[in-house]
Amino acid sequence: MSDKTTMGVKLDEATRNRLKNLGKTKDRSPHWLMKDAISRYLDREEEIERRNHEADEAWKEYQKTGQSVSHEAMM
Repeated sequence: MSDKTTMGVKLDEATRNRLKNLGKTKDRSPHWLMKDAISRYLDREEEIERRNHEADEAWKEYQKTGQSVSHEAMM
């Protein structure tokens, strides 16, 4: 049994045409282009969230301990 499911997205005609045209140029289906775009978007956004979480944790640690590294020490 497949763990995949179908989700729909409504696109205006201009966007659909752009997908079709790019798909022809790249020898890919519009479906492949959309999956690739969504995957790249999720990767990028999840990385941003990971970095934000790390920054929040570092800030909490600094507030708790007051410990930091000077610019000179970093260099």
